[in-house]
Amino acid sequence: MNQMLKMGMPEAPYYAHDIAYAASKTANVLHAVQLNKLLNKEGIAAFSANPGMALSNTVKKTMERLGKEVADSLGWKKNIDQGAATTLVAALDPKLAENTKETVLLSDCQVWGDEIPGWARDEKAAERLWKLSEEIVEGVAGK
Repeated sequence: MNQMLKMGMPEAPYYAHDIAYAASKTANVLHAVQLNKLLNKEGIAAFSANPGMALSNTVKKTMERLGKEVADSLGWKKNIDQGAATTLVAALDPKLAENTKETVLLSDCQVWGDEIPGWARDEKAAERLWKLSEEIVEGVAGK
């Protein structure tokens, strides 16, 4: 079963890490859109939190491959505490729940509203992704 085609996305002829990464980040935002649609009436808000480039084990390995000079020149690395901050704001700031129609993504502890591309806020795409996710989970976990 080709999951990309089910979402209306063309299948890439090869694996492209940057495209897969971008698609996964878009999926995070779309899931927050759908969760808000389903759960806001219960007083529950969902957010996608982008922690930025925190020095996790994965990032450390990537930086090692780039070489110290190149890695240091990027200058946007965060320590673990800085990387965790955005997720903590999303989980703990009660003001965020006031407008989940516009507030679904946080990056560097700041709300992204108009900066989010339309395709990442598309309610129909969010619903399709949600249904696809349910099918995948049901296929793996059973009914």
